[in-house]
Amino acid sequence: MNQTHAVVKTAACDVLKLRLFTVLKISKIGKENRKIMKKSLKKITSKIAIILLVSLVCCFFTACKVESVAEHDKRVAKEAEELEKQVKDITKNNTDNSDSTEATTITGSESTDNAQAENAGNQDAGNTGSYDNAGSSDDSGAASQSGGSSEPSNTPVAAVVTVNVKTRDAGFLVNGASVTVEDDTSVFNMMKQAQTNGVLTIDYRTTAYGKYISAINGIYESGAQSGWKFQVNGVDSSVGTSSAKVHNGDVVTWYYVNSATETLDY
Repeated sequence: MNQTHAVVKTAACDVLKLRLFTVLKISKIGKENRKIMKKSLKKITSKIAIILLVSLVCCFFTACKVESVAEHDKRVAKEAEELEKQVKDITKNNTDNSDSTEATTITGSESTDNAQAENAGNQDAGNTGSYDNAGSSDDSGAASQSGGSSEPSNTPVAAVVTVNVKTRDAGFLVNGASVTVEDDTSVFNMMKQAQTNGVLTIDYRTTAYGKYISAINGIYESGAQSGWKFQVNGVDSSVGTSSAKVHNGDVVTWYYVNSATETLDY
């Protein structure tokens, strides 16, 4: 606006100077030329008015343009400020999400470690249970449960075992009796199941090698080297009753001997 005032002031001064100059000229010339000078003065005044009007319009638009640029700069500054705020919010959200993800990862890792530690403890307990079962009267199913496994067990697989008991003098005391137990059960637990089923009776004692069956159907050892031995599928067992396992279709034959070197030859 100051620029517009300066232009208008300058133009007004020029008009006054021109009119003053024209008046001086008119006073010096003759009457015959005054009319011509007046016409020329009107034309000049009209041109100056047009120039002044154009100058005013140009100054107005220039002022408007300057104001528009100022408003534009102000708007750009405001948008930049809002954009910066949005960037800060996004950065903060990403940081929070990262912290949350890290916390979740740590929690998941700790849960995994705890689960592995628990499984390791259960496995150790199960192994201990299996070892105790080799030297106890509990059946293999109870020993498996004492292992404390957190995983659901599958349906036990049944095993049908044929049991024979014979002596040299009396022949077969038990011939072809079927006993159903869980697969991979020890021979000792299978014999206990046979006793529960009424197939036979046993007596036993605990030794350093597990359970030792000392009598079947009331027949005990009669000397230092006499007693009961057993075969699995026709082969003398090299381990005790707590370690030997039976499976579906196996045949377990007990026979009485009078010496440790005696075999089933009758």
